[in-house]
Amino acid sequence: MCKQRDEGIGLLTQWGCLLFIFILGVASPLAAEAVKLVPPSLPNSAHPRVQRIVVQSGAMVLNTYAPFQDVVVITREGAGFRLSGLSWDRQRAKAYSTSVKPRTVQKLVAALKDPPYPAFTFSELGPRAQGALRVLQASVNSDLAGNTNANYSPRQKVLLRSIAGDPKQIEAAISRSRVVTHSDDYPSLSVTVMFDDADSIEATSHSQHLYMLPWEIKGRGITWSTATAEALRDLLPRTFQARERLTYDEGSLPEMLDSGMSKQLDEAGAEDAAAQAIAALRSAFVVKTAAIYGSLGSTDFGRGAPHDLVAALSMPDSPSNLVMMFRVTVVHGRTRNLGTEIIRAKALFKRVESIPFLVAQMRIHPEETFTVDYWYGTSLHSSDLVISGDETDTFARYMHDVKEIALTKRQLDDAGMVHQEGKNSSQWVVLPDGRTVLWRTFAPGDSAANLKSCGIQRNEDDLMADAYHCVGLVFEPNGDLAK
Repeated sequence: MCKQRDEGIGLLTQWGCLLFIFILGVASPLAAEAVKLVPPSLPNSAHPRVQRIVVQSGAMVLNTYAPFQDVVVITREGAGFRLSGLSWDRQRAKAYSTSVKPRTVQKLVAALKDPPYPAFTFSELGPRAQGALRVLQASVNSDLAGNTNANYSPRQKVLLRSIAGDPKQIEAAISRSRVVTHSDDYPSLSVTVMFDDADSIEATSHSQHLYMLPWEIKGRGITWSTATAEALRDLLPRTFQARERLTYDEGSLPEMLDSGMSKQLDEAGAEDAAAQAIAALRSAFVVKTAAIYGSLGSTDFGRGAPHDLVAALSMPDSPSNLVMMFRVTVVHGRTRNLGTEIIRAKALFKRVESIPFLVAQMRIHPEETFTVDYWYGTSLHSSDLVISGDETDTFARYMHDVKEIALTKRQLDDAGMVHQEGKNSSQWVVLPDGRTVLWRTFAPGDSAANLKSCGIQRNEDDLMADAYHCVGLVFEPNGDLAK
């Protein structure tokens, strides 16, 4: 229930508050669409003026009161602006209203119009940079002293010691950090600025990174500038639940450093665990990344348990967006069947690269990555791996039941799974005879339709079955659609 408050929105009646909650609570997109129904004023100057700003946020977290939601609408009132908003969760709702200074609005508009920043830079922290540097150095030294659960290999310790004593390396690592993500935390924040000439600017973020970076500016791409977050922070009331995500958070820095150093740390750890295997891979492939992970073929996590060497590989003359994710077991520094695995992996890579139709897809979508799976000698994974489902059986049943194509075990063992990753996320399967199957496309949100499209009984162990729409188009080696 809403209660009338002296502060904030003032004379808001019980029924008016409930109606406000209903309108905003049905769905966030409805709030945005409702705003569009109000015709903009005609421009009264050479420069368009801000007429309205809509800010919407939501967060689904592990909290009994989640989801948290906020909607704020800022409208022009003469030379100034008036903010009206509502924050609510499962326990309470609060409405508020206040005036907004024009300069805070202009600060946001200027930030949204700035040229996009392609990456985060340490200098973006401004006056906080020196304090951040001290925090990061203390964090690295604490890890090296064994004050955390981190278990570093000898090469990794050498790398960290060099970083702790070199501020420029820390700055470089922070500047190349990727989006930091946390499990069970799904924030969203959008801001739309509407002008009196009917133009608008829209920015959105679903990131858990510092300052919710990066931001996507509609029609202009991604930016890692902190200006948008800082301008929004200054514009929003303190009771806006998502506002704290737009403030400087010292606790995010060590995670950003780990992100920026992950490639170097992974490679150092892999060299300590499997130096000979990496050298052998380099003799046959270009090794883009290498890391050591727990074995998918074993649930033993004790000391001396088997681990997996996972390496991203490419070939010197292959398309730049074609890679192989190679996985092989390492026990006490020795790799199982490495020579045989390299021969099979190289043959699979060349087979995928030899399909003109599939290579054409790579050229059509240069911004997307095509990843060939290689799991301990096969590309389609089976149920004995500690991951979701039985890919081999599901694909074989689909081809047999729906496409009326029977595949032998040898054909399935030698088939190649290729993941197209990007806006056109898809799964391609290259058969040994050169035929290519567009098996599934990523289509979350309608599990009933996705499952129906497969035409086979769902494997209950396949947690990702709901996320894919089965296609099953079979192409001949020359690209013709098979009859």
